[in-house]
Amino acid sequence: AYAGANVSLSESLGQPVIIPFWGTNCSVCAAQLARLDRLYQTYRSSGLIVLAVSVDDDMQRADRYARAHRMLATARFRSGETEAALSDYRRAVALDPGFADGWNGYGWALRALGRFDEARECFRRALAIDPARGEIHRSLATTGARSSDPVEIERLSRLLDVPETAAADRIAAGFALGEMLDAAGRFDEAFARYAEANELARAGLAAAGRGFDAAALASRVDRLIATFTPTVVAREAAKHAPSELPVFIVGMPRSGTTLVEQILSSHSRVFGGGELPDIVHIAAALEAQCPSAIGSERWS
Repeated sequence: AYAGANVSLSESLGQPVIIPFWGTNCSVCAAQLARLDRLYQTYRSSGLIVLAVSVDDDMQRADRYARAHRMLATARFRSGETEAALSDYRRAVALDPGFADGWNGYGWALRALGRFDEARECFRRALAIDPARGEIHRSLATTGARSSDPVEIERLSRLLDVPETAAADRIAAGFALGEMLDAAGRFDEAFARYAEANELARAGLAAAGRGFDAAALASRVDRLIATFTPTVVAREAAKHAPSELPVFIVGMPRSGTTLVEQILSSHSRVFGGGELPDIVHIAAALEAQCPSAIGSERWS
């Protein structure tokens, strides 16, 4: 079996068992394993077992193959190709059922598509493989699966007490623990854990030169207001005729942009693209090309 475990079929008497053999030099194996994984997800409640066996002599090569699918999936997910990413994550975990990062990424993609029950199952499978990963605990918490299990609270508390725990895991575990304590009604402890995680995150951003500068932000907002006056916006709007080009819904956090998108996408001729980074990238590119234009009359 891929994970290197010894498997006895006598433990599965009376259950349907599929044993596919695969190798990294097989061009169709990944697709077949992905289909078998979907079959397993459908019929596992009926007792179906799938044991994928690699015929590769070099297990490290097989390991890299699964991780390559995960890397491709993550790149596609970040570029907004969620359905394509879902397929690649599915292949990654089909190739390596013990791949915690693969299951975590699979859960991200499912969550982005609104398939929260399936996402929770993926995150739980990832945690069963690597219960010490704070990032996975936080992933599960973001699906609305608020747990107040004392055992889980104690496990995350111990993880945060280990000095060797990586900063990223400490931050993620801190936020997840805050969620759990809040669900348990231990509000003061939850607030303390949130504060610790926020402080760690803030320190990490500052060390990377990405700390928050309130004065710089206020100055930039003032320049944007001075540049994009109602007159400028009306003038630019008058230049464009109705078309099928994308419509960007832009607003401040919690201002209702998601609700507006949902209302529009309920129309049969409108498709909602979700939260996309395009406007941020366009704005950054324009400002980089002509930084002095913001706050002046040169904007066009």
